Amino acid sequence: MAPLRVLCIHGYRQNSSSFREKTGALRKLLKKQVELVYLSAPHSVISSGEAPERENSSGPGGDEDRRGWWFSDVQARSFNAQQQCEESLGLDESVAVVREAVKVQGPFDGILGFSQGAAFVAMLCSLQEQKLESDFSFRFAILVAGFLSA
Repeated sequence: MAPLRVLCIHGYRQNSSSFREKTGALRKLLKKQVELVYLSAPHSVISSGEAPERENSSGPGGDEDRRGWWFSDVQARSFNAQQQCEESLGLDESVAVVREAVKVQGPFDGILGFSQGAAFVAMLCSLQEQKLESDFSFRFAILVAGFLSA
């Protein structure tokens, strides 16, 4: 029996490499049953005077390549989960990146998202459910530390 294929969507200020590294124990536990495929967000996150998060500041895919799926603050190009916003800068481009990954690297049985990635996965599932994305055919979603996007 072929392993399940799951597309993995990282959180804000992460990338595919850092997320893969942080899910090492999960990969090891599921290695015979599940293939995890990691995708990086299309948008670079620029720190604006904030202290870098210690866990993201070193190692492969650390501080030098922070990525985000969308920005809640259009002017500052930053993201805050509680920030109300009229426009989500970059969201369309991120959907296009997932669409391309599904076409090129798919098919995927499921999709997994962490933090901002979990909120994004919920949006992707909504697009699939409403039949607004014909390329998406995920059978399940796993949302970890997600939130309702403002």
